Amino acid sequence: MIKIQLLGFLFITVIFILIDSEKIIAQEVVGSGAWIGIDLKKKLSKKFDFNFCPQLRTIATPAQFGSLLLEAGLEYEVLKKLSASAFYRYDISSTSTQHRLYFDLSGQHKFSKKINTELRIRIQRQFELNNLADNYLRPKLSIKYKLNKKISPFVSGELFYHIYYKGNEFDNFRFQPGINWDLKNNMSIKTYYLLDYEFNVKAPGVQHIAGITFGKDW
Repeated sequence: MIKIQLLGFLFITVIFILIDSEKIIAQEVVGSGAWIGIDLKKKLSKKFDFNFCPQLRTIATPAQFGSLLLEAGLEYEVLKKLSASAFYRYDISSTSTQHRLYFDLSGQHKFSKKINTELRIRIQRQFELNNLADNYLRPKLSIKYKLNKKISPFVSGELFYHIYYKGNEFDNFRFQPGINWDLKNNMSIKTYYLLDYEFNVKAPGVQHIAGITFGKDW
């Protein structure tokens, strides 16, 4: 328990140092929205899983269509608590379309029967017509508590490190508390709140997101 508290304290401390040192020029733009997703997983073998994860993102202020994400990829179990994955995302919005490739390395550690932590490192590259490609390194720490057989509250924090020709720096942070609900027939529902906070940019945005994801494993 002490290890979890220390790890969480260090992570939060780093976040506040980064935000405090931000170079904000314009006033923050605050908005809200809703994300509705589906997470489908098919086991291909003992080691490989195929994932298909479409998601609709809407904007509430004002109410409008945000984007439609079509995402698919493969996950490979390297070791019992270590996995690697590769995904492609097609992002459709009202103003543009984007392509994204990303690779994840995720490791888990159980502190007790009820508390599980996961550290995920993501490398992503995003393409858009007539724009330079965006490259990011995204570390994410998640802590899940198994309340009972059906309900598992969780909390996660994620930082975005922009790899940019003008200079590399952190420019985004996401904080996400939520609950995983296990249902019958390998089905699940994830409900969550997401705070998306930009910093070190000229026109930083703050987004408050309510989200739900329906899951099914085969």
